[in-house]
Amino acid sequence: MNSEEFAQAWSDLHGGVKQSGFVRGWLAISRPLAMALAKLKVSANVLTLLGVIAAIFVWRTAAHPYAIVILAASLLLDGLDGSLSILRGTSSSFGAVLDSFADRISEFFWALAFYALGATWWIIGIAWLAAFVQEYVRARLAALDTGAVEFVSICERPVRAAFLAVAALSVALNHDYVQKVAIFWFTFQVVALATVLMETFSRLRTVNSIDDQLGADSDEG
Repeated sequence: MNSEEFAQAWSDLHGGVKQSGFVRGWLAISRPLAMALAKLKVSANVLTLLGVIAAIFVWRTAAHPYAIVILAASLLLDGLDGSLSILRGTSSSFGAVLDSFADRISEFFWALAFYALGATWWIIGIAWLAAFVQEYVRARLAALDTGAVEFVSICERPVRAAFLAVAALSVALNHDYVQKVAIFWFTFQVVALATVLMETFSRLRTVNSIDDQLGADSDEG
């Protein structure tokens, strides 16, 4: 499978997401790594579960400098499972559901890590809930066969991980920026959810309008 075929398959697997600069950069990194894992016969579902385990360790080691490395590993493992399933030809509905479930569980432990670093619980709780709803709405919209929400919001999963990494780094450097970083995450996440909801409602109105027009044309016929 060449790079163009891989990119198209990845886009199809993720609901037709546009291949923006960030996405193209990730595909350029993930493809060779996934190819190496495919040669080792590693299962994509194993990577998914390892990502969750890494997220648990992020929570348990949040105050230690190496938590940032574990966080990066958690994010990398989650991203590689999809690429690996494409190259091995093992993409399945079970794998997709497992991946989505694992993402939400991992982000729950990321939120716990944020709290362990000293962030206010309700700020982190609302931010995590907004992230959960954002991803749920996207998945639900795609399941309705209306097309996925294709644009990239200001607070996608890598950005959420980046906020946690900055908070952990501030603790490692003996600076008290955790609460400020948590507020930034809260703000970004609420705005991201709002944009996804607006796009969703716009998409649904368009689909309903088309359905109504088709129904009217059918009645006339």
